[in-house]
Amino acid sequence: MGATGVGLLKKICLSISLLACLGQTAFPQCRQASPSEKGTTTFRGVNVAVVDVKLPEVSEDPGLTTVTFSSETTIEITACPTVRRDSTCSFSFFRWENGVLKHIAEPPNVSMGGYFVELTDRTSSADGRRMLLDFNDREVSKLQHLLNSIRTIMSFGMIAPEDVNCEVVHVKDTKTRKSCFEWRDTFPMTYYRRRSAAMSPSGELVAIKLGNELSVYQLPSVCEGPRVPRGEASTY
Repeated sequence: MGATGVGLLKKICLSISLLACLGQTAFPQCRQASPSEKGTTTFRGVNVAVVDVKLPEVSEDPGLTTVTFSSETTIEITACPTVRRDSTCSFSFFRWENGVLKHIAEPPNVSMGGYFVELTDRTSSADGRRMLLDFNDREVSKLQHLLNSIRTIMSFGMIAPEDVNCEVVHVKDTKTRKSCFEWRDTFPMTYYRRRSAAMSPSGELVAIKLGNELSVYQLPSVCEGPRVPRGEASTY
């Protein structure tokens, strides 16, 4: 057997060893998880308010529609046709007050220039006590996952799937790493990245825009869920 054959055999052996480990990996379960009723309700033990959002479809890239907290109780949704935030963007504003979410008029001093739409996979509360993780993943069958892994290994990482079909949102306590909130959603495979969530400066509210709905979740004062792995948001 020549040097080429030996090298190929080593690759195959390495692939088999890694696949044995991958076969025991827990794959993401990204089933749609959202409240179905408008108004104020309870979803998985968390208070949540839901309202309709009416913004024009200005781009097929969902990453150009962003959700932010402009204050502790004011949420801004911006839809832009390009990565530049300017007068071509559409804006909508909402206020959370006593557990009720309402559409409001545009607040004064809203800046529309000099910024670019930015996708970020993590945001910290003002005191650094909590962190929101918002990332994309792939949910495929176990067989497809193994086949993709073989291709990646055989190409020394040069060939790997880049499309995604799942968004995962976590809020965790930065000291204990325990989860305060978890939300997942699936969608058709795409190369676009989605960032649907934002956290208030206090870390007590999470806003998520999904389709034509905006949901605001009121988180518990203490995070008591399972620990979030350190590198979970490092893939996409």
